[in-house]
Amino acid sequence: MENKLTHQESWNIMQDMISNTKKSLKDDGSYYLLWGWLSLIANVGHWIGIQLGKPELAPIVWPVLMISGGVYSAIKSSRESKNQSVKTHLGNIMAMVWMGFGLSMVIAFVAVASQKNWLLINPMVIMLYAWGTFISGAILKFKPLIYGGVFAWVLAGFSFFAPQDIQLIIGAVAIIVSYLIPGYILKSKN
Repeated sequence: MENKLTHQESWNIMQDMISNTKKSLKDDGSYYLLWGWLSLIANVGHWIGIQLGKPELAPIVWPVLMISGGVYSAIKSSRESKNQSVKTHLGNIMAMVWMGFGLSMVIAFVAVASQKNWLLINPMVIMLYAWGTFISGAILKFKPLIYGGVFAWVLAGFSFFAPQDIQLIIGAVAIIVSYLIPGYILKSKN
């Protein structure tokens, strides 16, 4: 005999899955805060380097901070997954979203580097993390990430038409709105 779920039971199961995903992802905002601060420091550090007349050295902050953040995130994520008793479908989707983000970043970087058109990298990066935060916000039903993603998309559009030093300021503002503010809101709810 087949058991059929009522609409309310189905709804409750979906809500429990979302709740479990939020808990399993340790949605204390730590990843948004980590990457938000690293990206903010990289944007500001790069901008300072340009202002100090060292545009050839200024971009070094990016690989140093991003590689360090990547190693730290991989170790943290690995430890968290070992302690995680239940894996949810939504948790897997979130992991795929950010894996897709990372792969898209690599492709964007290779494309820009091969064309030697570095003015495109900042707008493309802003556009990609706008997408990641928007989708994550939709999955988690967390409006600050959704709004932050939309705001970052708007800034990415402006950034395509701005000189590099202004792109870095736009990137810093976009990171504050799309990563840091939602990250601190998540942290305060935990």
